[in-house]
Order: sequence, then structure tokens, then C-alpha cells
Amino acid sequence: MINLFLNKFSTESRDSIFYLFFSVIGYGISFVQNFLFAWLVSISFYGEITLVYSIFTLSMAIFMFGFGSAVSRFYFSEDLFNIKSLTTHVSFAWLIISLLIIIIGSMIIYGVFSIFDIEKVSLKNVFLLFFGGFFYSYFELFSTIFPAQQKPFKFGLYLIFNRSVLFLIILLSILLFPNNIDTISYGYFFGGIIIFLAGIISFYKHYEYNISKEKLKLIIKFSSPLAINTIGNLGFSQGFKILISPFISFAELGIFDLASKISNIAYLIGTSVAKGNLATAYKNLEQHKKIESIKYYRNTLIKICIGSNLIIYFSSFIFLYFFKNGAYIPSLKILPFLLVGQSILLVFSYYYVYFTYSNSTRYITISVIIGSLFSLSLAYLFIAVFNWGILGGSLANVFGYLVQYVIIHFYSKISKIHF
Repeated sequence: MINLFLNKFSTESRDSIFYLFFSVIGYGISFVQNFLFAWLVSISFYGEITLVYSIFTLSMAIFMFGFGSAVSRFYFSEDLFNIKSLTTHVSFAWLIISLLIIIIGSMIIYGVFSIFDIEKVSLKNVFLLFFGGFFYSYFELFSTIFPAQQKPFKFGLYLIFNRSVLFLIILLSILLFPNNIDTISYGYFFGGIIIFLAGIISFYKHYEYNISKEKLKLIIKFSSPLAINTIGNLGFSQGFKILISPFISFAELGIFDLASKISNIAYLIGTSVAKGNLATAYKNLEQHKKIESIKYYRNTLIKICIGSNLIIYFSSFIFLYFFKNGAYIPSLKILPFLLVGQSILLVFSYYYVYFTYSNSTRYITISVIIGSLFSLSLAYLFIAVFNWGILGGSLANVFGYLVQYVIIHFYSKISKIHF
């Protein structure tokens, strides 16, 4: 019966349904996790958890170094890589770069704590989260291969597994050791190790012993601008929360994070549905070599933005009114701005597909870094100078995404891409 229903849709539409279904479950775990944690603990301690989680996820993103996009991109380059060759060379490149990041990152972390009086997080916890992000990043790298292979079921299983592991570990940490941020930091560290071992076990059949220096250089050269792009993302998302944390209270950080999580739903819905069209988008670029060949991809993203934003915003009124006796109602003040920012970011991914496929990742990097610097500058102005608090943070976030989008759109018009 289900097969008869699904057969009425195109392959892309069926895959989109599957990706959305599994993403609802996988990301739903994270969604439930955040709201459960916010319910179980005080707003102030939830702000502490937010800071710890932000350090963990930012570390993971830095260690990924853009290799996830390399997996998606070179999977279609059958003349260069088969699945074993791609897995092996990306893994080896990740290990080399990660060792460098560990050395440099450890020096920077220790230097920052030596120079500045950091009160909101301990040096020990930062290192635990830093190395936890290192281990977790390996598993996350290869989740991008399943949309390229058009295997939504494997994508779903991997997504649900890694979200569930972290959720259970941190939940136990909160229940068994109340209001102990050190235990939660250890939880993310050991959770990262468990997920890393799961990744090794999952992909061990895809490893080989032939390493090509040329292929390693190709992967690292492709990924390097995207790594700078990740660092540039300090001005957004988790990095943004870390950098504004000295200027606001833990309670304000908790409210800002909850609003961010709600606005994130729109982005996650969009990217999940779009995954079903991703393989077709790459194939169209392979055939036509023009950005016009994937305009349908952009139009899909825009439709998703409009529909999901309206539903999410109005349903949030009811939800936050009853959630923890209305303690997080101030989130509604900044939610519209964060939803707009997530919509801009979602449509930005249209250009991301085009420029990563054409190996012109420097344009993405430039736009993100400029947008990030703009966001951070405004955040300091709005929060530290004008004292606008989390409202100033949300406005800075939106303007940063807007600048990023305008720049990448400009590049798409003037750049001469050579495939």
C-alpha cells in the first residue's frame, strides 16, 4: 500500500519524503533534547549547557575542515575516486589536518586562558569539548555521502544513532549529577569517542592501503577554503553564541538559544526536503554547467521558507505560553528575526551547491567571512555599546546573513566559472 502511494511520486520527491521523515526523527531527538533540558534545569543553567554545547559543535565543525563537502563533490568524480579510494583519502586527510588543528588549537586555547580572565567556562572543560568535537567530527563527515548515493534509509539510521547517543549521555549527566557542568562536558567528550568508534566500525570495509599524494592534495586544496568558511562561521550559529556570552547573562543566553533552536526547525526542514533534489542538482550541473540548470532547487527552498516560517512562528506562541509556565516567552521577541536569518541561510545553500560543484569554494569563503565580520561588529555595537541584549544579537545575526547572501549573489553574476 505504501509502495503504491510512493510510486506516484518522482524519485526526487520520494527521496525528499524519506529524508524529511528521517530528519524529523533524527533532528527531532535534538529538538526534544533541547526543550527537555530547558524544562529540567533553571534558565541560567540551561544557558551554561548552551555555552558548553556551542563549544563542542564549533570544535566539531572546525575539525570537519570542509571534508564533508569533498565527500559529496568527489563521489560523482568516478574517474578520480571509487568509494574505497574516496573514504580512505578523506579519512587520511582528516587525520593529518586534525593533528595540526589539535596542536594549534591547544596553543590558542591555553593562550586565551592565560591572557584573559575567563569566568564562564573552565580550561579543563574547553579541552574536553575540543577533543570531543574532534572525535565526533569523523562520523559526521561521511553522513554527506548518503544523499549523494541516494540512500535516505542509511542517512536516517546514522542520523538517529548519533543524535540518540549524545542525548542519552547528556540526559543521564543531568539526572545523576544535577547542576554539574563538568559532568556534562565529560558527557560530550565520551559521547564523541563512542560515535567515533561507531564510524570506524561502519566504514572499515571501505578502507584501502593505497594512498595517493596527488589525491590527498586535491581533497585538501578543495576543502581548505571551506575550512576558512567554517572559521568564518564564528559570526553565526554556535560560534556567535560563544562570542556574545561575555556580554550577556547565562539566562539571556538560554533564552537566545531556545529561540535559535525554534528558528532552526525551518532550516532543518528546508535542507531535509532539499536533500532529495541534491543528487539531481549535481547531475544537472554536470550536464549543463550553468547555474540556471538548478533554479528549480532555489525555488524549492524559497517555497519551504515561506511555509515553514509561518507555521513555526504562530505555533510558537501557543507552545511557549505553556512551556515551563511561560518562562521562555521573551524568546518570541527575537524569533521573527532569527527565522528571517535562517531563511536567508537556506536560500544561500543554492549558491553553495553551485560553487562547490565548480570547485570555486573561495567565493563561498569570502562571502561568509565578510558576513561573519559584519555580524560580529554589529553584535558588539548592539549588545556591548547600545545595550540591546539578545535583541541586538538577533538583529546582528540577520544582517550578517543578508550581507553574506548579497555577496555570493553578486559573485554568481560576475564570476566566470570553469568546470
